[in-house]
Amino acid sequence: MKRDVSRTASLSLAAAACLLAAGCVRVTWRRDTRFAPPPAEAIEAATESGGLAATLAALGAPLWVWEHEGDGVALAYGWRESRSWNLNLSVPVTNNASASFDYTSIDSDMIGIVLFFDSDLRLREVRRGRLRDLTLERRKRRPAPVPE
Repeated sequence: MKRDVSRTASLSLAAAACLLAAGCVRVTWRRDTRFAPPPAEAIEAATESGGLAATLAALGAPLWVWEHEGDGVALAYGWRESRSWNLNLSVPVTNNASASFDYTSIDSDMIGIVLFFDSDLRLREVRRGRLRDLTLERRKRRPAPVPE
């Protein structure tokens, strides 16, 4: 029994060595950090003050600012931190070339908060969640009508 296990392990190791010699093995550890979440006390201070100037003083510059409901303003703050391990094995089959392209929108995986202010620049609402979902209003806005 021990001999069969040992033989199977040896064959598996030999097969793996052949694959590795003919191909490429890549092990990667990736950490992606974009921006930092505002401290909880800064968010609390901003929501307690209720004013745009105090909010900007407490939280700093937002990622996005857009017009909200006429004369109102929306401020979006976002951050992201992720870690991952990857193991890639490639074995050449033919001599053909390959290419790849990767595109990611900055808000696709970011979480954050959006603060909505009315026309008097008083805080009316705070939403938390994925920034992509929270900024949907900004992306779906239709252009202004053309004056006649």
